[in-house]
Amino acid sequence: MSYTASPGQPASINLKLMKNDTWELVFTLTDSAGSAFDVSGATFLCQFRTNVSDASTVKDFTAGYFTISGVGNNIVTLLVPKAETNISGPYHYDIECTYVNTKTQTLIKGMVYVTADVTQ
Repeated sequence: MSYTASPGQPASINLKLMKNDTWELVFTLTDSAGSAFDVSGATFLCQFRTNVSDASTVKDFTAGYFTISGVGNNIVTLLVPKAETNISGPYHYDIECTYVNTKTQTLIKGMVYVTADVTQ
């Protein structure tokens, strides 16, 4: 799956994922003019929560789950191995970026729907 997001206003993207599958989500970041938005050296965090206001998270995906690529350093991939996708249900999520200048910004938000597999 590939999605496009622009910094400044979080993109609302709802995701449909399968339980016990490897999740690979690719986001292409562009500025308001459609040019590559360089996130070299940035770190990312993604959290799943049952309710937005819950103190505890269902899942936390930290820097080790993310890679930055592309000629403009604007393609961000979240790769979650099968061993860590053993959940199902609807969750709220967002992806936050902390730039090298320590500015933090939420880039993407929405709901994630994780459906149980038939194949076990």
